[in-house]
Amino acid sequence: YWVETPVPQNWTIWCSVNNLYAASVCETDPEKLEFFTKEFVRLASRFTSLCFDDGYCPEGPSYYTKAGLMLFRMLDLLNKMVPGSMEKLYAEPKIRNIFEFVAKVRIGNDQLISFADGSPLMLTNFSVLMPAAKAINSIPLLRFGAGKQSDLGATVNGDYLVSSLALLFDYPEQ
Repeated sequence: YWVETPVPQNWTIWCSVNNLYAASVCETDPEKLEFFTKEFVRLASRFTSLCFDDGYCPEGPSYYTKAGLMLFRMLDLLNKMVPGSMEKLYAEPKIRNIFEFVAKVRIGNDQLISFADGSPLMLTNFSVLMPAAKAINSIPLLRFGAGKQSDLGATVNGDYLVSSLALLFDYPEQ
């Protein structure tokens, strides 16, 4: 359902980026990898086209880790596959706003202005947030992540464990 849902939400981009990661690691046939890449980029484009220009996430700010940051993960992976290919896209105002959205609804520490079914609290996903901040040179995102510690083991699912381990490889130099 996430592939052709009428209104793509966080599942669309979240599943797309995870499938693209799997394809980029497992697929050895260049033509098949190209097919998968184009398909997941198409889905990401649908997701992004329906995002608001100000970066607003209609599912609530805590979904930012499964929406805006997953869009960054996809673009970052594409940039690693073809170095320098995402620089112009990172400069696009709508893309910047999607990445910076969470910093705009922050009202203190990890507390957010909440709406929809999103939580007013957000665990900081450093392995994506800080590289996103660096990629677009975002002072608000850098401030959002400044001075916080990783949430390794803070949740009952593996999302933050995977992200925390990714810090070993993708955290930008200070």
